[in-house]
Amino acid sequence: MKSVMKQIIFSSMLLLIIPSSAWIFGWQWQLTHADSNLLKGLFGVTETAGYSWGILTCILLSACFLRCLRFRLKVALQFLVLLLILMVIGQTVKIIMKNQIKEPRPFLVCLEKKHHIENKNFYSLNIEPRTVLLKRLLKSETNAPNWLKKYWQAETGFSFPSGHSIFAASWALLAVGLLWPLRYYKTVIFLMLWSSGVMISRLLLGMHWPIDIFVSILISSLLSILSCWVVYRWIDPIPLNKKKF
Repeated sequence: MKSVMKQIIFSSMLLLIIPSSAWIFGWQWQLTHADSNLLKGLFGVTETAGYSWGILTCILLSACFLRCLRFRLKVALQFLVLLLILMVIGQTVKIIMKNQIKEPRPFLVCLEKKHHIENKNFYSLNIEPRTVLLKRLLKSETNAPNWLKKYWQAETGFSFPSGHSIFAASWALLAVGLLWPLRYYKTVIFLMLWSSGVMISRLLLGMHWPIDIFVSILISSLLSILSCWVVYRWIDPIPLNKKKF
């Protein structure tokens, strides 16, 4: 288990390069004209970890894990319950932290500065009035495509931390802990790249600050280590002759 923990920590450090690079180079999101095709591609990536497509992603990845780990039925059900608990805990932590810290999203901060609106006044409104106000503010914006404006209007909540990043990083790091020892290298690398793509998309779409992504990775790392410990300690689906740690 120690080697698995080291692998997860190392992989977490690789993911942390993304928000850390934004800090080091002083990158900040700005409401400027961007390549619409690039933004559309990033939006597609971010949707795989969102509410709309996240359930389908969970089903596909759960099936992938089950196929790789070759469970018996009883153990498979136990593992699926563990996955469900992992995702619920991650999103619950996100909700609690968002409501406590109340950090506004980058695109909202940019609009508030441009239109001289206090974010406290914005967040004092209920969801529907927020959406109406945001729609009015975005009406005169020409630097953002209409589909992105509609997406922003539906995302009037708080920024810190990133639920999308927690979701994606948890899957990727869980794969590191469970599938890497079985030499499913391509699968793990794909999930790490997908997770990185989700995080980058959240930054470039103006949805999150680097600190949001950074803390989300740390949360995912802790949850993944705990989940792997439960698997190896209580479920232990991997045949002994295939364990590599």
